[in-house]
Amino acid sequence: MSLAHVADVVMFSAPLAGSAYTIFCAADLAGESVRIGAPRFTGSMKLSDTCAVTFAAHPVPSHRYILDSERKGR
Repeated sequence: MSLAHVADVVMFSAPLAGSAYTIFCAADLAGESVRIGAPRFTGSMKLSDTCAVTFAAHPVPSHRYILDSERKGR
């Protein structure tokens, strides 16, 4: 994810565990349930701040996600 260390909220999609649905989230990057990895690039590209971001049991309020029921079974 670009600008991982400076973003407050990120948008992403992911398969919803235990279902055939996809979920689209706007998640806060603050909190102990978020892990930001090491920079992916070096040199001048390091300024892109591209890092892996992992969420572990991260709460996403209902007004911050959309469940895509059209993708069921794909």
